[in-house]
Order: sequence, then structure tokens, then C-alpha cells
Amino acid sequence: MNSLRDNDNAVLIAGPTASGKSALALELAQATGGVIINADSMQVYRDLRVITARPTPAEEASVPHRLYGHVDAAVNFSAGSWVVDAAGVLAEARATGRSLTDWHRDGLPPLLPQGQFRALFLAPDRDALYARIDRRFDAMLDAGALEEVAALAARRLDPLLPAVKAHGVPALIRHLKGEITLEEAAVIGRADTRHYAKRQFTWFRHQLPEFEWVKPEAARGWLKQNCAVSS
Repeated sequence: MNSLRDNDNAVLIAGPTASGKSALALELAQATGGVIINADSMQVYRDLRVITARPTPAEEASVPHRLYGHVDAAVNFSAGSWVVDAAGVLAEARATGRSLTDWHRDGLPPLLPQGQFRALFLAPDRDALYARIDRRFDAMLDAGALEEVAALAARRLDPLLPAVKAHGVPALIRHLKGEITLEEAAVIGRADTRHYAKRQFTWFRHQLPEFEWVKPEAARGWLKQNCAVSS
């Protein structure tokens, strides 16, 4: 996400699902006139706004959002495809100073070289996070997640496609087929999401040491110190 006042650096906000990344990114972008660029593998799908906790239409309208809901669920959207799309978006934002042609010619080097970004990992307390995941899944059901999944299921897409395997989707499809109750589907969806969050902690700890781990309650102070954000 490019949101510094001098417009020549990016802020990378990572963290487990339901840790508050979207809200923090929105706050930073509003404060700095920045652009929010999505890197969530499921929020790219236009069919899955509710079940993936994508920003609301009002939130997307308040500051520029890019790479949200721009891919059809029938597409097997890969990490490589995201890199190509992200390169174009970053070029449009002056975050890199390089054209999309440059990225293709040079064989897709790192989108953001060292020194051109700050990196923050939101690290909430595990028990609090898991409770938030459970509450959020229930809230998504109240907001229409089941109806959203029903519309997806009606398309009869390949069950191996990423969008059809999004957390909560397979279990809700089983419920729609009459195989399990809605509560059983919700239990599975909550558990799958908690397990995913646990894997995210492990992966980031071992694979991306350049990210600074910060408790969510300290994140605003980190942004003020590192990103020239006013109080």
C-alpha cells in the first residue's frame, strides 16, 4: 500500500486473518491520501465480498482501493497473476517509478526493493484473535454469506478452483446440499479459519523476517513513528 506523504514509499501491512489489517490500512490511507492495494488471495474474487470480509462499498469509495474483486471466480488466479497486476497498479501510483513494460522486460524483479517500504505484521493475542474469528464468521452469515455462497454454487464451477475452496465456502455448500446443518457448517468454517490464522503466524515468522511484529493496539503508534502520520 502506497500511503506515505512523500509518495515514494509503501507500507506493507500484514497479519493473520481478522487481525484488523483492512481497518488499519483504511485509516492510514485516509490520513495520507494513499492507495490501498490488496494482496489477499481470496479478496480478488468479485463473487466473494462477504465471505472474504472484503472492504464494504462505502470503504472502497472513501479512498482508492486496487485489486479487490477484479477476478471472476471461474479463474484460477495465481500468485504470478497477482504480481503482474500489482506491478501495473504500483506503476500507476508512482510507488516504483517504473512502467509495466519494465517489469515484463526485467523478468518481474521484486515489486518493492529494500528501502522503498516499511513492513508491519499485526500480531494479536492468539485467544483474542480466535474469538474474533468466530464472531466475524457469525457476522458474515448475518450479512448474507450463505446467499453469496449459494449464488457461487449455482454456477457449478470446478470445486478445485481457489474461490470455491475459500474458507467457509465448502462447508456452506455442503449445507446447501443438505449434507450438514448450518451450525455444523459454521463450526467447520470457524475452525478452518482459526487453523489458517495459526499457519499464517508460522509462515510469516519463518519466511518474512523483515516485517516488524506489532500488537494491534500499538499499530497506530508504529505508523506515527514510521510513516509520518499525524496524531
